[in-house]
Amino acid sequence: HCRNEIYRFNLEQGQYLEPLSSKSTGFNACEFNPEHELFACGSVEGHLECYDPRVRSLVGNIDCAVYANSNSGNSVSLPAVSCIKFKDALNIAVGTSTGQILMFDIRSNKPYFIKDHNYNLPIKRIDFHTLNDDYVLSIDKKICKIWNRHTGKNLTSIEPATPLNDMLNIPGSGLICLTNDSPKIFVYYIPTLGNAPKWCTFLDNITEELEEKPADTVYDDYKFLTLKELDTLGLSHLIGSDLLRAYMHGYFMDIRLYNQAKSVAEPFAFAEYRKQKLRAKIDLKREKSRVPLPIVPTVNKELAEKLLHDEGDFIVNKKKKQKAADTKESLTILKDSRFRSLFTNPDMQIDANHVSFKNIAPLVSRLSKQTAVEDESISNENDEDQDEEEQEDDDGNDLIDDMLTSDEDN
Repeated sequence: HCRNEIYRFNLEQGQYLEPLSSKSTGFNACEFNPEHELFACGSVEGHLECYDPRVRSLVGNIDCAVYANSNSGNSVSLPAVSCIKFKDALNIAVGTSTGQILMFDIRSNKPYFIKDHNYNLPIKRIDFHTLNDDYVLSIDKKICKIWNRHTGKNLTSIEPATPLNDMLNIPGSGLICLTNDSPKIFVYYIPTLGNAPKWCTFLDNITEELEEKPADTVYDDYKFLTLKELDTLGLSHLIGSDLLRAYMHGYFMDIRLYNQAKSVAEPFAFAEYRKQKLRAKIDLKREKSRVPLPIVPTVNKELAEKLLHDEGDFIVNKKKKQKAADTKESLTILKDSRFRSLFTNPDMQIDANHVSFKNIAPLVSRLSKQTAVEDESISNENDEDQDEEEQEDDDGNDLIDDMLTSDEDN
């Protein structure tokens, strides 16, 4: 094209045809649609002009600069159309000199999506991926972006150190070639876009080798040892070998090797460990058999002790399979919520100096004497129980020693 004319040259006839006239002062890009032969041109004023070669006249004109300015917020310079690319019979992408890509349906004069590179650099090339047709590849001088044409979401970006000039996507593959200001062409392979071309299938093999695999970080069958523990076991000479895996401030070792080294370094450790386990089980059994000491309230403490004393008698009698109805009644007083204030409210404190209390003093004294006699008998029984527990302790210790001795002999 030259100024406001678009020249046509017929290769079969070898001569120029009558040029197409336009009102625009110049054009930067043009593109034929192979499906219906529509000829699109992008002008320096930001217009997209479409011509029908059969009638050699303008059939459509879209002002792309308006939408590019509204999206970028730049109202000083007028963006020009820098490149054009048809996807199919209806969809066309228009790149501007200010870094926007406008997606059009030729049946509408408004873009259905606008993508901004945000570098304010002219878009040099736009391409639609032939395998994943939802992806668009676009480049400017600084970066190559691969994005979704419906949402604008980036799949990835390629930003080399040298300025870019052009782009080639090998059809039906994930191989991309970028020409630049350096002597070598940059070649990138993106497996997400497609497989490698048939003439370089080795790229797929390299990709499989480079694929990240989740590392097995679970050490269920390993024992963690510090450097000091390795010295204690005499295994510090294994550092650097395959038997130890360095991790943080120590090493992981196979649990079987650790058990063998432990048995050699401490031959009696297992017997001592088993003895501790047996003793812990016996202590736990004794702890469960013991009766917890009751908590005596501060209000009417003497009465509460008397009732708790009766409760102890009830437990002893229950062991001997004897029942006492009066003792059961005393237990209900301590646990019954109706009598709770008797042991919590200071106003309910029994006054031994009161006249009413002195009137029943003979009865109280007789009960106290009876309680003293019972205390003496219970004390004797407790002494007998304590002797039995001590005997059980001695028997338990003898049992542990006998078991360990028999194991050692075997």
